[in-house]
Amino acid sequence: MARPVPFPRSRRSAPFSAAFSDGLAWAIKFLAGISKRGSTATPHLSGMKRKTANIDIRVEPQLVEKIDAWRARQRVPPSRSAAIVYMLEEFLEHDPVSRADWQMLLRWA
Repeated sequence: MARPVPFPRSRRSAPFSAAFSDGLAWAIKFLAGISKRGSTATPHLSGMKRKTANIDIRVEPQLVEKIDAWRARQRVPPSRSAAIVYMLEEFLEHDPVSRADWQMLLRWA
């Protein structure tokens, strides 16, 4: 088996490696500082409430296919979640069932 050839060192590599290690140390300290104090690009939402709710649902594959088919017919296809929100808003806006009917249905559930 051949012996590995050591990397030749020149006189210029010593100052470069010192400068590189100083720069690397500075970068590590800088990044550590960002992770400790948080990113300045993100808004501070500690005192604010979320304006939307995250609702996770499971649906049958046939319903997903129907939603995707509706999305494909749109001039600018919305995301799946945007399509579902739109459909729910349309349903609730044009719902012919009265409030009393919903309360009766919910009692049976």
